[in-house]
Amino acid sequence: MRLSSIYKKLDAPFILLVLLLALGLWLRVYKIGSYMNFLGDEGRDALIVKRMIVDHRFTLLGPSTSVGSMNLGPLYYYFMAIPLLLAGFNPLGPAVMVALLGVLTLYLVYKTIDRFFGNTFLALVAGLLFSASPVVLQFSRSSWNPNIAPFFSIIIIYFLYKIVKYKKVKNLVFVIPSMFILVQSHYMTIAMFPFILFWLLFAFEKMGSKKRIAFIKYFFLSLGIGLFIIFPYLLFNVRHDLISIREIAIFLQNRQVAGSGGIMSYLNNSFHLLRFFYANLLSGGNERVAFLVLLISLFGLILNKKYRFENCYIASLLLSGILVARLYSGQIYDYYLGFLFPALYISLAGIFPFFVKNGKAVSKIAILGAAVFLLYLGLRKSYLFSRPSNQLAKSKAVGDFIAENAEGRLFNLAMISPLKDYRAMPYRYFAELKSGQILDYTDYKDDTYLYVILEENADVMSSPIYEITQFHPTKKVADFNVADTKIEKYVNTEK
Repeated sequence: MRLSSIYKKLDAPFILLVLLLALGLWLRVYKIGSYMNFLGDEGRDALIVKRMIVDHRFTLLGPSTSVGSMNLGPLYYYFMAIPLLLAGFNPLGPAVMVALLGVLTLYLVYKTIDRFFGNTFLALVAGLLFSASPVVLQFSRSSWNPNIAPFFSIIIIYFLYKIVKYKKVKNLVFVIPSMFILVQSHYMTIAMFPFILFWLLFAFEKMGSKKRIAFIKYFFLSLGIGLFIIFPYLLFNVRHDLISIREIAIFLQNRQVAGSGGIMSYLNNSFHLLRFFYANLLSGGNERVAFLVLLISLFGLILNKKYRFENCYIASLLLSGILVARLYSGQIYDYYLGFLFPALYISLAGIFPFFVKNGKAVSKIAILGAAVFLLYLGLRKSYLFSRPSNQLAKSKAVGDFIAENAEGRLFNLAMISPLKDYRAMPYRYFAELKSGQILDYTDYKDDTYLYVILEENADVMSSPIYEITQFHPTKKVADFNVADTKIEKYVNTEK
């Protein structure tokens, strides 16, 4: 490549994009080991993947859901395997993988906005807001199956748009497989189905006969790839009488949908969810500001005729996603809606072309001012202004200590904690890495020692927790305090 062509590439927008991505990367990896979550779910995932690599105990089933008795597909465990192995079984490896996916998501948000609205300035501003959002950052800095949802969501948004707008049917090989990946990250991502189905049917209806033939060919090719991606999960269900489908059916039967109070109640709850979503992602929880942004967004959507198709396209995802999600009657947490994170920032960029006329400096300054204000509201809740939890370091210190203290005898772990992780998964992971004498969490009857980790005060001897009652401790033999964590060591003298 000639030096002159390199210089042409290094124009202001390119340099600003590089700076934006560098900022996004720094915000996602800065002291990631000190701030990352490493609790029950993360410890469980690391343990399963470690056993896959070391013991070749491969799984057809993924993580269990937080409600119901359902399980996801196992794909995320296979995503974790290489980063965990490369990191020497340090859980930091998969967390860095998620952080890097977060940077790729940031780039694709920028690229999508630039493609939709042909405005690099707006793409950079919206990208800046996305890169620094405390909620987006929270789920970009630790390894957890829902945390990959924004990446595969933006893949779908970008390539589905190219199918609908430009009839590029080959892009089906990105859209449909990504949906099969997405649904294995969290069941709430099923809310993207109506959006995908509607726009695929819309695109198909607008095509001529030759394009329709090509569409059908690539659709079935993409469907085959998707079925291959979800095959382990399907195989498990075939072997076990469709147990996951039956569990989902039971879950739906036993819970009232949010719309059972009438259509107006359902729509009202959906609007509150939308405002909650905007407030948490854009304004640091300030619902008044979020409501104002929603009004401006509606105003821009109605009046911005030039990009009405793009705005309707992304608004349809937000609307269908919120409406389907609100059918769930339980509490909806931020990570449930991770698949909508990119859409929100794209929609935000979509309202501004109406206000930016002929690139007037005054309009750009006003938009920058609004962005800085939103950044200020959000950054007050950023991890940058909080103390690190050091969960990873604490889990390793405690797990290593217990493994060494057992002195080669069979042992097991239990934990009394407000989070109800009775199997002590984060500590168990490091104890198993350190010692081959720890028994599985399914076997509490054959161990010599039971180490009980106390994250809240409790009388261990009278505890009703299964992991403790199965061991049946009769005597406490030692107390320890490691990394500000209380540990009690028990034996069963009746064995």
